[in-house]
Amino acid sequence: MTCIDHGLKGTQLGYGRWWCSITGKKELAHRVVFFQRHSYWPEVVMHTCDNPRCINPDHLVAGDRGANNRDRAAKGRSAKVRLDLRKLNDEQAEEIRRRFALRTSRDKVNGVCALAKEFGVDTNVIYNIAHGRSHFHKDTQ
Repeated sequence: MTCIDHGLKGTQLGYGRWWCSITGKKELAHRVVFFQRHSYWPEVVMHTCDNPRCINPDHLVAGDRGANNRDRAAKGRSAKVRLDLRKLNDEQAEEIRRRFALRTSRDKVNGVCALAKEFGVDTNVIYNIAHGRSHFHKDTQ
């Protein structure tokens, strides 16, 4: 069966957002469709078609973050697998590590939130770089 487009402008990644009367807030369209068919909210709703605009219920399966991450890596869409998908280069990661080490409590310049905003990435990216979970030095890979 073919994909069904949600028909909205969509997020930066293409996902649609719909108002959900069940939760009383906007939800990702594919999650609402999954709930309507299965009557529960899984941790993650994955697309078997790999099309974020798709809301075909036959293309949606329940999963968890681990399964979603493994699926993304297996299909070559993970920055852990494809270094060209990383938003930051090694020099920027080094600067983040250096500045993070210099931070003080409630640091408005070198704290996680400030660095994330400055470099245009999520706070988890900064935290993982600062704690050696990503952007490893070439000699430690």
